[in-house]
Amino acid sequence: MLRFLSLTALAVALFVPALQPTAHGQLHKGFEALGIFDYFKARSIFLKETKRQPAAAWYGLSVITGRADNPFFQLDSAYANIQRADAAYTMATDKQRTAMAKVGVDHDAIVSQRDHVFTLGWEVAKGQHTIAAYEHYISTYIQSPKVADAILVRDHLAFQEARAMNTAKAYEGFLQRYPRSREVYEARTRLQEAIYREATVDKDLASYVAFIAQHPESPYVRNAEDEVYRLFTPRRTVDEYNKFIQEQPANHRVGDAWRAIYEIRTRDLSAGAITKFLQDFPDYPFVEELVDDYRTASLD
Repeated sequence: MLRFLSLTALAVALFVPALQPTAHGQLHKGFEALGIFDYFKARSIFLKETKRQPAAAWYGLSVITGRADNPFFQLDSAYANIQRADAAYTMATDKQRTAMAKVGVDHDAIVSQRDHVFTLGWEVAKGQHTIAAYEHYISTYIQSPKVADAILVRDHLAFQEARAMNTAKAYEGFLQRYPRSREVYEARTRLQEAIYREATVDKDLASYVAFIAQHPESPYVRNAEDEVYRLFTPRRTVDEYNKFIQEQPANHRVGDAWRAIYEIRTRDLSAGAITKFLQDFPDYPFVEELVDDYRTASLD
């Protein structure tokens, strides 16, 4: 990575124009020192010139801190310095701009240096490829066109981290931190599954009943109701089905329980069996089906 930054820094040196013999003053000396890679001298001069020629001085300091071949290399400082240079250039007089132009500092040079810092910062973030690295890039290089890419990659890494943990807490945390991410819909789906899985880890009747009561809007309520039905009727007897109907009237499997009772009690589908069933279970909800069976049985 440092080798790449060094090569890039040397390439950027080409953007610092050769100084004209007619250029004078401390800025000339500073950029002359910068041109021969005398960073200590250049930095000393630029620091002293930040009040008299702030735009050019901050630009020079940005170039120094944006190169990896010197001890002052610090990309965040390079960005902060070029931002100061841009602000100062906006407020500079025509006379000051003319003086800066003689040492190669103008609007295009400032924009070029800022883009250079954006590129180097992006390479660092990609090299580290961590949530923290992309977070830093997003919060630091706010104006960079790569911020959108950084957000996408950061969100993806954060979602992969949540998936690796695969807990309701992990998905909730992801949704709270990144509510606009592309993965938000999948995260919500996985959150619901995790809530159901964790709430019913014991896989007993009490846990399923509690889940239904506590999460009535969950898409997994029907799954829980299926389990309640299964646990209520392990031997598939009339008494089990009847108890299930009485204690779980809102369960979507109540109809199945009724039909199971009807099938058990009227196996021969005779008119007498159907009549007896209706006497024993007057609340049977599928009366029309029963009537049809009774008519058929009567004809037989």
